[in-house]
Amino acid sequence: MTARLAGRDDEGLRALAASLPGVHDLLPTYRCLDEGASARRLTVSDVVTLGGDADLANLSADLHQRLDGVALVGHRAVVGAFQPTPQSLTLTDGVVREMYQTCEGPPDSPVRVDRYGDGTVYRDAASLDQRSTTYLAQQHGPLARTDPVLDLVTAILTEQNQWGPPMGAGDLGLGLPDLVEAGQEWAAAVSGVARVQDATCVVEDAATGTRIARPGLQWRDGAMAVLVTLPRPGLYRIVLAGGGGGAPVSQLVLAVDPGDQQ
Repeated sequence: MTARLAGRDDEGLRALAASLPGVHDLLPTYRCLDEGASARRLTVSDVVTLGGDADLANLSADLHQRLDGVALVGHRAVVGAFQPTPQSLTLTDGVVREMYQTCEGPPDSPVRVDRYGDGTVYRDAASLDQRSTTYLAQQHGPLARTDPVLDLVTAILTEQNQWGPPMGAGDLGLGLPDLVEAGQEWAAAVSGVARVQDATCVVEDAATGTRIARPGLQWRDGAMAVLVTLPRPGLYRIVLAGGGGGAPVSQLVLAVDPGDQQ
């Protein structure tokens, strides 16, 4: 929401988010607040502590109460999966820390499990009915325009047989921060790849599509990663291709001048 993220401070962005009804509506309604020995749902007071607006939070709570139990008849969900995804959070002294696992089981003795997702929405929160869901290894933004999704929609609309899984093993996953410093090296996490030669990474200028770099994959601290240095402030797209033969996964990252974060 709008609380100060650990290591980041942006008053303008927080003020904008606090004024948007849609941001309040998109807050998780499942048990996402990890309190150590227990886990619970967010309350209106929690949202206010996060920096949100009390009136908008109450309106959002009313909306979700009205929608509770609503079924989408004939709906077939296509859900992004296998991407590192925040699934819960801790809230201490107004500071939010995102956690990469869900809190399953009883509220007073939660079991923490990484269910992954599309980098924005974790997989179990992306569909009302898991039985009619197709999972693809893809990020949130590009999901609706990748060739496998378009092929699936075409097959359903024309009553053709659905395509099968891609050949090969592994589903590509890409994890990176939203905000980095220009000129400073940082690591993008890669999953679904066993060897450095099984996938390629390209860094593009998001505005022009110009290729900025082609960093190689490498093992780092026991996990596969790509080390990236963005030359100047701006919006960039990191594209990962290869793996099991599915569509490439990509994610946007904003590079800022180091002085902007002081």
